[in-house]
Amino acid sequence: RFPRIIASYHTAKRKGHREHVLAQEWDMVIVDEAHHMRNRRTLLWQLGSQLRKKYILLLTATPVQNDLEELFNLVSLLDPGLLGTERGFLRQFVDRRDRMLPRNVDDLHRLLGEVMVRNRRATIGFQFTRRIARTDRVALSPAEQEFYRSVSGFVWQHLRQKGEGGQGLSRMAL
Repeated sequence: RFPRIIASYHTAKRKGHREHVLAQEWDMVIVDEAHHMRNRRTLLWQLGSQLRKKYILLLTATPVQNDLEELFNLVSLLDPGLLGTERGFLRQFVDRRDRMLPRNVDDLHRLLGEVMVRNRRATIGFQFTRRIARTDRVALSPAEQEFYRSVSGFVWQHLRQKGEGGQGLSRMAL
């Protein structure tokens, strides 16, 4: 019903939404923070692989952490089969002694060049502004100090309960 939809992938993969997302044919899917889709065993990767789409654009500023299987998984979302099967990819492009080391690097770069554009800051002339970190101490009023102690005590109490097998609140809630 809408020409564009912006949604978090956490919402899209959730039961009740997932079925609707997968039922739709998409012209273009753009995924920001695509490095979160690097593990093919996750619901998120599976959603990405099952989408009916003409085009998909994966964006990330987070480098793949030298794990070639993760690279294979991301490329498989873009162009399934480009790198062959996982077993064939591992045999052809991954060192048997160290799974972080690529083999046949020129061939791998050639294949990756079909689906990947990599921009480095130096390439595009981007420079961060100079960052100056400092700690500013703020004196709390007696009421603020009491509130801080009260909240801290509440958190520690419930963390201990959770750790002792109790029904304490989740770390996320705390």
